[in-house]
Amino acid sequence: MKKIYAIIYLLISFSLFAKNVEIVLDPKVPVAGEQFDMIFKIKVTGSNRPRISFNRGKLRLLGQRSGGMSINTSIINGRFTTTREMTYIFTLVAPQAGVYPINDVALVWRGGRKALPSITVEILKQRAQAKDYFLMALPSKTTVYFNEGIDVNYYLYFKPSVRLTGEGVEGFPKFPKFIKRFHTIKPTTETVTYKGNIYRRRLFYSARLYPEKVGNLKLDPLRITIQFYDTQESSDPFGGFGAFGFRSRRTRQVSVASKEILIKVLNFPAKGKPADFTGLVGDHQFKVGINRNKILINEALELKLTVEGPGALEHFDAPSLYQTKALEEFDTNSDLTEIGMNKARKTFDYTYLARAPIDLEKRKISFSIFDPDLKKYIKKEVLLPGIKIAGVSTKTDSSRAGADGSPAPRALEDTGENLLAPVFTSSGHESWADYLIIILVLILLGLLIDMIYDKAKRSGDEVNLLKLCKKIEDEGPDYSSIHQFILHLAGGQKVAEPSISRVLDESGLSPQAKKYFSKLIKHAERRTYRKDHGGEKFNFNQKYFKEFMGQVFKK
Repeated sequence: MKKIYAIIYLLISFSLFAKNVEIVLDPKVPVAGEQFDMIFKIKVTGSNRPRISFNRGKLRLLGQRSGGMSINTSIINGRFTTTREMTYIFTLVAPQAGVYPINDVALVWRGGRKALPSITVEILKQRAQAKDYFLMALPSKTTVYFNEGIDVNYYLYFKPSVRLTGEGVEGFPKFPKFIKRFHTIKPTTETVTYKGNIYRRRLFYSARLYPEKVGNLKLDPLRITIQFYDTQESSDPFGGFGAFGFRSRRTRQVSVASKEILIKVLNFPAKGKPADFTGLVGDHQFKVGINRNKILINEALELKLTVEGPGALEHFDAPSLYQTKALEEFDTNSDLTEIGMNKARKTFDYTYLARAPIDLEKRKISFSIFDPDLKKYIKKEVLLPGIKIAGVSTKTDSSRAGADGSPAPRALEDTGENLLAPVFTSSGHESWADYLIIILVLILLGLLIDMIYDKAKRSGDEVNLLKLCKKIEDEGPDYSSIHQFILHLAGGQKVAEPSISRVLDESGLSPQAKKYFSKLIKHAERRTYRKDHGGEKFNFNQKYFKEFMGQVFKK
């Protein structure tokens, strides 16, 4: 189809009293025989009110009108400056297609005239034919900062005359350089206007994305298949109604894909970047809760930090809260929960063990976030509760923590006795056998301590993983639970690009187990994001799940 583009100078700047003149066409691409508006928007300073003058050539002028005037007053260098914006609208029509120059364009006022460049308008013979159906990705933003969330919706547009009878997804977008949160959508249809044409629009796919790299990134296309009735004119001698007066229809099946969308990702400004910057973008709320703040030595203390907001909380790690030797900190557990379509809540559960008496005053701690609209860093403060640890510590405990929680050095007292004397006695002289026994006992004690520590460290993870296995067996796999399950193979380490398939491929599982869990991932994707998964049955293979557990917790 022949493509013709409208060419027009949209912005004309000049000196004197006029700041700028903007000229636009409505519609942007005029058609022969159809009227269009040429709109002049003029910004001036001072009291003059100019008018527009031009030679329209072969274009026919149907009328002209004023679009009104707005006045804006500002103070610049201590002086008041008044700017007026006036709009003039000229309605024109072209008798036939072609290129029409508009010459002698000028601003005219009492006692003066300012010439403007000529304008060239190209008129189409007929308007371009609108497509009957197409797929389009609509991101909420195309220029974002690193770790800033964007929502992208994939819509199928189709004309009211297109009667859909079925659809299916051929290929989902991968988004390899984004953190992904998939939305559960309802298959609703709405009527919209797009480029002057009326369409029906249906949401097919939706996700919230967080860019993990700076630069130009692409949003992958979505590919779908649609079936619809074809009611276009045919060579039927009965006029499309068949031999008995009924309209003949045939079903068509076509593949439709959206275009790639370019996303520009900016880095955070280096100027003014605070030391407590969290990497989170957008407004976030921070809360601290504690079970009690007065405990005895050797008692446990539990604290909860909750962060809620629109940022990439997947990348936000547990911050250190209490820096003191009087509290022994254990591994922190975290949980991420989505709130609506564009927010999430991340909870950190801290566990401490009191080791020495101390009295910590409550204090404020700060977390800085980045505001993409204001383009600056914002500091958020939260009150960290005070803690009082009471009781009498042993010599070892008291020697490890001073009044401020810092180590207090103390020299060992020379008692003149063998430290192992209560366990091993000597007849007055030591033989090589005595030293060998002592070394073996120390090695056994070290192994025992290591086993106890490893068991305590792993018990929480084992319980959580067993609960997740039970959930998958009882409720069936969904993408979120399978994603959490497979990532246990990463050993708690960060994955640069969260790809559970890559984590699975690099694991030490047997080829049969890898194949089973790979099929399970695809099953979970279809079950979660495709409404036409057909109720596929899920085979919970206990053998491979046991192998998985052994791989995660092997020594």
